[in-house]
Amino acid sequence: MSTNPSEAVGAGRGCSATLRRAGTRRAPGAPPFVPGCGERGRTGRRHVRGGSAVLLLFACALAANGQRVVEARAATLAVPFDQLARQLPQFRFDAESGGSRFLLRKLLDLNARMDLLALADAGLFTAARGPRAPRWWVEFAGNELVIAYTARSRFAAQINATNWMDILLRPEVSFGYADPALDPEGYNTLRAWRLAERYYHRPGLAARLRAAVPAANRRPQSVALLALLEAGQLDYAWEYLSVARQHGLRYVRLPPPVNMAQAIVYGITIPATARNVTGALAFLQLLVSPRGAAELAAAQQPPRAPCLAGDPPAAPQELARWLGTLPRCPAAGL
Repeated sequence: MSTNPSEAVGAGRGCSATLRRAGTRRAPGAPPFVPGCGERGRTGRRHVRGGSAVLLLFACALAANGQRVVEARAATLAVPFDQLARQLPQFRFDAESGGSRFLLRKLLDLNARMDLLALADAGLFTAARGPRAPRWWVEFAGNELVIAYTARSRFAAQINATNWMDILLRPEVSFGYADPALDPEGYNTLRAWRLAERYYHRPGLAARLRAAVPAANRRPQSVALLALLEAGQLDYAWEYLSVARQHGLRYVRLPPPVNMAQAIVYGITIPATARNVTGALAFLQLLVSPRGAAELAAAQQPPRAPCLAGDPPAAPQELARWLGTLPRCPAAGL
């Protein structure tokens, strides 16, 4: 589901989604029934007039959106987060997946509604500035970079952790990575190439790799490369390990000095502008629980021991007590 920033406009539709023409039974997890909220609000318009109609539609909007949780998350978190959301049927999660930098800019620059914001680089929270910049976050997962490919990829039988750069630089081979301006996977890939220069003693390797990728092979988010890979338009894609495993792809694991595993830390926050703090907190508590860690692991997303970073006093008062139970991150935001 995609996030719809228009709330009041869709009030009648939100009510109608929870009702049946034959009666007023609610589907599991649906918002409370408000008498008079019918299909597209028509029931309300038939039976009330004037100011009463306005009040009724307002009540419909509250009923439709009161349990709604707007979740903005890095695209690589889609699989485990969707699984966790199903375990909270009392809330309706509207999720938007995208590049972490892109999502953060939507909050900072556009004041987009977000009850939860989860990024693939907790360091972005540290660097954020402005009145809507998150002041605290919880670090909860990690990842590592791999080179994903399929059985149809050129030289699939030959590529390994020692020769991958030579395979990728062959003129007949195509590969891609995420846009560094929008997705941490992109700038982590560029960092990995610089690390590879030193590790493999290959001066100039990073520049050669970057020059070998045309603009068409860079996408706003790393998961957008999967379709190109499956269609054979790309031979290889720089991806996170979790994504490669979730989608059943072959992959080359890189040595620890290159794979960025120590630097990739996921973070999540409840923005100060959140409208459904109760629902957001319920999800956050589930995420950092043993059950949440199990769901992350089942989705091939490496969980980390949850810890609190940033400025906890900036959290809403109702969060303060629970946040105080979390250990502090030893190196917040890194």
